[in-house]
Amino acid sequence: MKKKQPQDLKKKVNWLSKLSKDFLWGGAIAANQAEGAYLEDGKGLSLMDIATAGKKGVSRHFTKGVQEDVYYPNHEGIDFYHHYKEDLSLFQEMGFRCFRTSIAWTRIFPNGDEETPNEAGLAYYDDLFQDMLDKGMEPVVTISHYEMPLHLVQKYEGWANRKLIDFYLRFCEVIFKRYKGKVKYWILLNQINCLGGWGEFSSLGLLEGYSKNDVYQALHNQFVACAKATKAAHEISSDLQIGMMLGDDTRYPATCKPEDVFAATRCNQMNLYFYSDVLCQGEYPGYAIRFFHDNDISFDITEEDLKLLKENTVDFLSFSYYFTKVTSANPDASEDNPYLEKSIWGWAIDPLGFRNSLNHYWDRYHLPMFIAENGLG
Repeated sequence: MKKKQPQDLKKKVNWLSKLSKDFLWGGAIAANQAEGAYLEDGKGLSLMDIATAGKKGVSRHFTKGVQEDVYYPNHEGIDFYHHYKEDLSLFQEMGFRCFRTSIAWTRIFPNGDEETPNEAGLAYYDDLFQDMLDKGMEPVVTISHYEMPLHLVQKYEGWANRKLIDFYLRFCEVIFKRYKGKVKYWILLNQINCLGGWGEFSSLGLLEGYSKNDVYQALHNQFVACAKATKAAHEISSDLQIGMMLGDDTRYPATCKPEDVFAATRCNQMNLYFYSDVLCQGEYPGYAIRFFHDNDISFDITEEDLKLLKENTVDFLSFSYYFTKVTSANPDASEDNPYLEKSIWGWAIDPLGFRNSLNHYWDRYHLPMFIAENGLG
């Protein structure tokens, strides 16, 4: 004989059987990938404006300024800057309910440290967001998507300098106020945890010769800037929803050998959950403090910083999901999962891993989730 389900549980089961009417289904780009017009209407140079093209097996790299006879794909993109209305009409035909893009920091503050924003840049996004709304698409906007002004790296050495907190906060306050009523959902920093390789330059703005201490100081400064931006947004309007974003890098243990399981746990802690634990839960987790101690890592943290983090956690968690890897206690072991096929790009195809990540994030944070990127590389 079946037990009767409580009425509220029945409602939950019925709701889970179909997507709700306000489910935001759409697509995503980034300003630096799509807009082009890299010096138009007062825009300054960003880090991605000095990034070369790449291909399978060949990474993009950064040049020292814009050089002749070098191809920079971001300079043209898909010319979204001039053709966004036609492109958005195509997305409307596809049934998009939302559209994620980013604001090019250097369209608003060309160098990043100006007192006054560039009106031409602000006006462009006014028109873009209004066109989205007119076509039934909710804007989901990333504030910084690898688009730090190059000047902030050259003069201040990027996020390792605490002055970046104030520059970022000024940028946030300007756009929160300008687009209040048009943009409700904001993502603070694209894939804050994706630092390996060129990420420590494109995300943190660290120059050659940086140390581990520099990396975690830059990250801490980003955390504080995120907390301050969240606080500012909530003071400007209670309608604004602020989210942080991970690049999902969940690792499976290579085998059921306990050493491999523990290696995967450690990897997931410091390469993934560390970032979301700080911004979603508002404090440095114990495993991170132990990691800093064991690896002789130190950086400047104030009591005011810790208070800000605790009192200004984000409203939602967003993440990108493309693939999974495995981790072993043997540092020379392969990261490839023998049970999964790969795309032609070389990324493991793991749809069940997507479900696995969703379950882990929900169980850990109990926050609304937004899949900011998902696809086949």
